[in-house]
Amino acid sequence: RIYAPEIQSGLSRIKNGLLICEVDLNLCRQTKDFWGIQMTQRLDLYARSISNAVQPNYKPQIIRKS
Repeated sequence: RIYAPEIQSGLSRIKNGLLICEVDLNLCRQTKDFWGIQMTQRLDLYARSISNAVQPNYKPQIIRKS
């Protein structure tokens, strides 16, 4: 499956097919640099947060203005 701002394309899950597309690797790199995910990643925090969120008794932390 391919997602882009103007396009959503994909192949059937039950039929064979060939999807041909053009990918702008420079744009991919620019987006990655702009988002800064690699630079600011905190994988242990993300893993812990997701593990907690999938528990049946999970209560989200709600912060209200005082």
